[in-house]
Amino acid sequence: MKRFWIRFMIGISFLAAFVGVKCMPVKAATPAGLKEEWRTLRDYPIPYGDERLGQFMYEDVLDINNPPEDMLLDFSTSELAELTLRYPYLNDMLGVAETDMRVYWSAFEGNSFIFRELLWREGGVEAILDVYEAMPFDVRSLNEIGNFTRGFMKVSSFRDEVFIREFVSYYLSRFTENEAERYLDIREQRDKEFYLKIQDESIREYLLKDLDMTLTGKYDLVSVERMQAKWREAIEYPLTQEDPTWKRRTSAEKWRILNPPGDILGSIDTPRLVELVLTHPLLWEYGNDLYMIFPLMERNSNLFSELQKRQDGNQCILEAYASNDLNVLAASTYGINSTDASVRRERIFCHYVDQYSDEMFSEEDIMLYEQIYREKKKTYEGVKNEKLREQFDTCLSVRMEANERMESEEASEGQDEISPDGNREQKVDLAGARDEEEGGCSKVLPWIIACVVVACICCFGIVLYIRKKHKSIT
Repeated sequence: MKRFWIRFMIGISFLAAFVGVKCMPVKAATPAGLKEEWRTLRDYPIPYGDERLGQFMYEDVLDINNPPEDMLLDFSTSELAELTLRYPYLNDMLGVAETDMRVYWSAFEGNSFIFRELLWREGGVEAILDVYEAMPFDVRSLNEIGNFTRGFMKVSSFRDEVFIREFVSYYLSRFTENEAERYLDIREQRDKEFYLKIQDESIREYLLKDLDMTLTGKYDLVSVERMQAKWREAIEYPLTQEDPTWKRRTSAEKWRILNPPGDILGSIDTPRLVELVLTHPLLWEYGNDLYMIFPLMERNSNLFSELQKRQDGNQCILEAYASNDLNVLAASTYGINSTDASVRRERIFCHYVDQYSDEMFSEEDIMLYEQIYREKKKTYEGVKNEKLREQFDTCLSVRMEANERMESEEASEGQDEISPDGNREQKVDLAGARDEEEGGCSKVLPWIIACVVVACICCFGIVLYIRKKHKSIT
């Protein structure tokens, strides 16, 4: 019997220790704390596939996976090249459909300090070629899948091949003649070693497709300062995507050229400022994700920052929103992928309201928006693409319609809600109360268990004491 009680006591002790550990508050990791891990890891704190990717806001993860700026010079150029191929959001920067590739290089340069620093380094291209030469290639897995798109998504070594191929294609004008020749030599060697074993001919043709070997030195780039000075001649962008030098410019150079000198910002009237923001050449360079684009505009575009500072900025934006004639057919046919100017403008307006209305809109701005939205609502109902139609609903419109429904319900209830003493009865949010009750229970439960454990231990001690006394008496 004594052994049973000893075992029981040990078991209860372990249970109490387990409950105590589970109940201890765990200090949650913060973005700032994770960012500091660069100093010890010298690698991405949240790598690709890590479950913590979903625990933070997208902007926080981008920041966490950028090393502190004072560390960038500590990385060798070869380290930067290797880290570039392991960028956690690399798949997001690469768009693929069969062998039709689109890489959002401006987004990559804008979001990855590692990649941007690599491009600025004198030996950056050589470092990428070193990685390319040493890369493994899982041809067997690619052949088993037998499809470009699925292979790109599932075989990481093939994705790396695609990245290198597109990197060379986009940045070839930066290559020296020796670097271009070295790329062709490596590609020829990899063809013999790997590409000849690829069963899908379209994949092999893509990897070996000839590139336009336009080398550095064929024409000189006009300096950033001279390009930026063109703003003084006319209030319009001195560089656009149609310019032959567009691809040769880095993302940082483009942002600088597309920012007018600070001393002339004040001379641009607000309606013109709105138009410049709406037609910014880099606005759609980053794909369709406006949640990614707007933070970049805030950080890099002085036109966007100036517009937000203007007292009449929101009014002018809403007036432009009201005058935008949405192409319903294009919106219904292509949805968020539509390149129609009116569809893109409508998305920008709605996203701007959704993003900034709570902190930047006055009561007058909100009233003006509600008036415009009521007029546009019938147009939105004609859009057949549900995903796009959802983007036209902003936090303000949802709130406005909820208030209107509530007012309508209260009006229909009439005197039924009036209590005998003349006071309106308060409605109780049962779901909220239930959640609060369940939350309270979840917090109290560990303490109840701990109390039960302590009570059991105390009872056991009392029983032992009584038995000991009884033995001493007998």
